[in-house]
Amino acid sequence: MKFTWGRYALLVALAGWLALSGARAIAGDAATQTEVKDVSIVVGGEPYTGSLLLPASDSGFKFRLNETGDVMRFRWSSLEQSERRRIQKLMGIEVEDGRLAFGKTLDCLRFQLKSSKSYEGLELPDRALPGYRCLKTATQVVQIPKSDIEKEEKIEKRESDVFSAEEVYDRMLLERPPSSDSAKDHLDYARQCANMGLYDKGIDHLEMAKAVDPRIEERTQEFREELVVKYADQQAEKMYLQIMTDLRAGDNATALAKIQRLKDNFPNSEYYTKVDSLQTKVEADTQVDFQKQVIFMYYNLFNELVQERIAKRVRVDEKGRPVPSIPGKQVTTRQGHIFRGVLVSDDTEKLVLKQDELNVTIPAKDILTKQDVDLSKSARAVEPTFAELKQYVTDAQGGIGKELIAKISARLKVDEAKVRDAWGGRFNQTAEYKDGQLVKSKTYVTLHEAPYGKGSWLRDGVQAVQANPQGQGQGRNQGGRNQGGRNNNTGGQNGGSNLVAAEQEVNPDDSDDPEIWWKGQSSNVKFNLLRGMAVEKLFKVKDIKGDRCSQCAGKGYVEIWDGYGSLSQYRCPTCRGLTALFRVFYE
Repeated sequence: MKFTWGRYALLVALAGWLALSGARAIAGDAATQTEVKDVSIVVGGEPYTGSLLLPASDSGFKFRLNETGDVMRFRWSSLEQSERRRIQKLMGIEVEDGRLAFGKTLDCLRFQLKSSKSYEGLELPDRALPGYRCLKTATQVVQIPKSDIEKEEKIEKRESDVFSAEEVYDRMLLERPPSSDSAKDHLDYARQCANMGLYDKGIDHLEMAKAVDPRIEERTQEFREELVVKYADQQAEKMYLQIMTDLRAGDNATALAKIQRLKDNFPNSEYYTKVDSLQTKVEADTQVDFQKQVIFMYYNLFNELVQERIAKRVRVDEKGRPVPSIPGKQVTTRQGHIFRGVLVSDDTEKLVLKQDELNVTIPAKDILTKQDVDLSKSARAVEPTFAELKQYVTDAQGGIGKELIAKISARLKVDEAKVRDAWGGRFNQTAEYKDGQLVKSKTYVTLHEAPYGKGSWLRDGVQAVQANPQGQGQGRNQGGRNQGGRNNNTGGQNGGSNLVAAEQEVNPDDSDDPEIWWKGQSSNVKFNLLRGMAVEKLFKVKDIKGDRCSQCAGKGYVEIWDGYGSLSQYRCPTCRGLTALFRVFYE
């Protein structure tokens, strides 16, 4: 039959009617469905009737035909715009600019500044410092001086435009926690997590739903399998991208270790073949220059360990005491079943796990992922304190320094002493005068930079202006003192008097207690501070500079007109009276 736009309009109308009928058929229980049944879609002018299978992704969706039971994959780009939006609505998702959009609609603001710069985000009045407006944008929490705002406009944004998927999930838990005895609640959460790309959390909620109602397992088997596969793909892709980043940086040894980990953990992933084809060349490149690999690994692994330690949670018992870890394995099968236990054996044919007194044998062909896990039982997991993290990153002998040497030793399969000698001798060179020229041996040391940023006030030896509950400044600030005769360009001394303190019990950004301040900072601010502290203990520092604070123009304070027409001086929220922010250059 010849295609016409009139026929297409008729098909779309028919599809809409069928979809509405299907939606009515499942009314009242849609939130717990793992598929949307009896839906007609129109692709390329042809109608198809069947079931939409959850979850969808930002690139497309799966559809099972009623007539044959075959599962087809469609890209969103294959649907006409109105049809695409209709299907996405039925599946409970939206895709904007090629990425998943989720969460509630928020009343947000757009600030147009006098400098022509603009910010869009959710206003956080409780986080605003005196004389500032505080916005949560997609990437940061920013304090904007009221005097810099030329125009403001009310706008609407989705939660996914302002928060990460994990943050949206946490907000959901606070606003509407699932009932512990409601399978429906947990199924609802599993579906929403899937639509946000939080596949691991979706699997967790399916487990909780099954614990309430065992019949859930059979009902959601296909949905569970899809979540498990997508989560495995998500993890494997992330590791593959890390491998490619390491290779571009010349860190072949680290890339090689991750290649092996990807092959061990994801034996049936499409990325297995990709990294397997790289492995032989990477192994050869790793052996070319031992010292080069040690130096490259040390630089890259250093950053990784700082980030990992910030994200690491400490498992504790009911009394808050740390619980000893029990190393184990978690195996996920292609059918979505999860087994945890102590590894007994693992070969090309099968894997055996010990669960208490039970040995479980799993055929290798059924294994989707294998992961190292902690089998210990704990009451909860707590975040490390700032003091604990500082102790770890500044301990060159027993903290991060020891762990760096141990990990490099394990990856290169050499003694720790040899790794330590290679790193310690990174500046050593030999030279030979030959044919009228002095030829030096290669050195792989490069200059790196670590900005302290907002955390400059916590650098050792720095004396920042302290908040004063009475609202009066305390003398002059010495800025940051450098040790060991290093360059000290901190922007001079600050004579800002009459500094008015913000209420530290309300706003962590202005607290003088490092632990309170730390809890209110972004992961990027935390990483920069800890890296700066670690650098000064682990590496050879070449220079330390203090760049003038752009927030206060190097004055250490900002001036704000209050509601009574008086001009008050407040400690700068960025440099906290230091007048400058530090950068460390190291090798």
